[in-house]
Amino acid sequence: MLPNGEALCEAGECALGGCELGFANCDGDVETGCEVEAACQAGSACDTACGSVGGLVCDDPCAPSCAPPVEACNAIDDDCDGACDQGAIAGCRVGVHRAYNAATGHLFTTNLAEAQGWGLEAQDFFYLYADAAADLRPFFRCAKAGGAVFYTESNDCELTGAPVETVGFIAPQPAGGAPPTCGAVPLYRIRNDSVGWHFYTVSLAERDAAIAGGWVDEGLAGYVFAGP
Repeated sequence: MLPNGEALCEAGECALGGCELGFANCDGDVETGCEVEAACQAGSACDTACGSVGGLVCDDPCAPSCAPPVEACNAIDDDCDGACDQGAIAGCRVGVHRAYNAATGHLFTTNLAEAQGWGLEAQDFFYLYADAAADLRPFFRCAKAGGAVFYTESNDCELTGAPVETVGFIAPQPAGGAPPTCGAVPLYRIRNDSVGWHFYTVSLAERDAAIAGGWVDEGLAGYVFAGP
C-alpha cells in the first residue's frame, strides 16, 4: 500500500501504478507514493511574474503555472512580454498635435481641426493616455495673456488660475533609476521671456538649439509616448 496511490509489482520491484483523485507524485519517489494534494483550481486568480493578475493553469499538478492576461489600457505590462498597452488599443492613447503661429507661439492639442486652424506643424507629435491609469497624471492646458498657452501638471496652472482643459495623462519622471512608465520619453519644457511663450519638445537637439538661441531651460514637463 502506497500513500494515496496504487502499488504495482514490476519485474519483482514495487512501482506506482497511479494516484488517487486529487493527489500527485511530484518527487518521483515510489515509497512516498502520491505525496502532494493537488489543490490547483484552473482559472483562479494568481500573480504573474510581471505583477499582473493572471489565471492558474493546472495541466501539471506538480507545477501549476500562472497564465498572464491579454493587454488592457492600464499603463501596465499585463502579458509579461516587456511592453505595455501595445497593439494600438482603441481609445487608449491619443495623439497630440503641434501647431504654431507668430502671434501666440505654439499650441499642443488633441483636436486636429484646432491645430490646423492655429497652424499645424506636426500631427501626432507625441501621445498621451486618454484616461488616468497606474501612476499617470493629468496634463493641463493653461491660458496666458495675449492668447498664448502653457502646459503643466499643476491643477491651478502654477498659481495662475484654473486650467482650460485636460489634454491627457502624462507619465511622471521615474524615481530611483526605475525605467519610465511604458517606455515613455522625456518632454522638455523651455520658455522665452521676451515674448512670454513656453515650448515643449521630445527632441533634445531641438531643445538645445532653442536654448542656444536665448530660450530658458525649465527641465521636464513629464514623460510622453512615442506611439499609440
